[in-house]
Amino acid sequence: MKFWAKILLSLAVIGIAIGSYYIDEFYTKKEQETKRVQGIALDFTSEKVLEIHLKTLAESFVFQRKDAASEWTIVKPTPNIRPAQDAVNSILEHLKTLSIDQRISEEKNTKSEEDKYGLKNPRIVVSLKTDDKSEIGLYLGNELGIGTGSVYAQSSQSSDLLVLPASAFKNLQKNFAEIRTKMPGDFNISDVQKIIIKHGERFVLEKLEGVWNITQPKKLLADANNIAILIDRYSRGKVGKVIEKENQTLPFLKSLGIQNQPEGEVQIFGEKDKLLQTFSMGKTPNNMYITMKDGGLGEIPLSSWSEFNPDLFFLRDKKILQPFPVEDIAFIQTDSKRRFRRENADWYFVSQADASKETKTPESKVSDRDAVQFFADWEYLLAEEIIDNPKLLPIYGLDKPQNSFTFEFKSPEKNKPLKVLIGKKTPSSDKSIYIRLAGYPQVYKVDAKWLDAFSRMNGTGGLADEKAPKDLTK
Repeated sequence: MKFWAKILLSLAVIGIAIGSYYIDEFYTKKEQETKRVQGIALDFTSEKVLEIHLKTLAESFVFQRKDAASEWTIVKPTPNIRPAQDAVNSILEHLKTLSIDQRISEEKNTKSEEDKYGLKNPRIVVSLKTDDKSEIGLYLGNELGIGTGSVYAQSSQSSDLLVLPASAFKNLQKNFAEIRTKMPGDFNISDVQKIIIKHGERFVLEKLEGVWNITQPKKLLADANNIAILIDRYSRGKVGKVIEKENQTLPFLKSLGIQNQPEGEVQIFGEKDKLLQTFSMGKTPNNMYITMKDGGLGEIPLSSWSEFNPDLFFLRDKKILQPFPVEDIAFIQTDSKRRFRRENADWYFVSQADASKETKTPESKVSDRDAVQFFADWEYLLAEEIIDNPKLLPIYGLDKPQNSFTFEFKSPEKNKPLKVLIGKKTPSSDKSIYIRLAGYPQVYKVDAKWLDAFSRMNGTGGLADEKAPKDLTK
């Protein structure tokens, strides 16, 4: 009996100890939370806020959203203008972390002193409405003293008079220029299926089976990365400042030609040629101007004109081997008959035919570093310049190429060998060279970094240093 009594007594002591621990932890957390709430001006959950009312001495704003995942819209003063999402969210972020410098108890905070504190006619009033229909507010009054920056305030969550840091007034004193969006575009990037660009030339880009193509003025594969950059520039890029519709004078608009014959125009379409937005652009000596969906006119430095009005070279795909099944390339053969075989990511020297002796060099069992490097350089090689219809091949050294090599594919019956002709180096730099794919009209200017590896693969030493003439018309 004594044994079980001891066991029960021990269990009771352990239970009391555990209970004391959790009770103590509960009250500690509660005390910490109380101190946290007492130390901030407004206690709320940002995700639950669906409406913000902000009234300053000069302007009043009302922002609304459907839920935490939705964008903010302006209800007041101009419902047709999009607000800058980061500007509206910054109001909540500031309020969420706005700490109290000092509390003056209710007994010392008499109603007769409201004028002294500036709370009878507050300089700034902020109220937040949440998804449960509750509302909280913050009122900012006078400064404590000239130059101090600190302000008197009242919170709907406390009867105390509050003293808040200077940042409270600074971060809540918003004007319309700060609130309105600086992004000219108002469409979803994922909806874009077609783009028409006009600025002297006319380009049509279409997304066909998930792949961007240039369909006018001629059919070419588009550079997917650059098209994404262009769409992002129109959708998310920001202008420096906005001239609101009511401030746009007719003489100024006429000088830009935006209303009738804009110097630049870009149209964004969704599915079934649904027009999502049209951007008209004009220039002044220092700036370019772009129309916005809400009627504003965005100002951008003139140096950005080509970024918003790209040329064909920017739009087209520049990968030399893009039209070909690169993954199926199985052999490389140089013009000296040296042959290399591909095996996964490695390349092996296979043979070198000797016409005089009719013999072949045995296949190497060691991966050829030069061939590996050469193919790595060529796999994603980009054109620095594309000459579509070269009239004088000799000036590029491509009438009688000094060297060549051939890519051969796994299934030669499906893909014919691709011969690459190597011309002269460019007149401006030894780092670039002209090449041409046999059977194709274009001449490409490309980075020449692969030449050293090719020379060793070819077994003929360095290539001739002959350059194309500076005046390519001669």
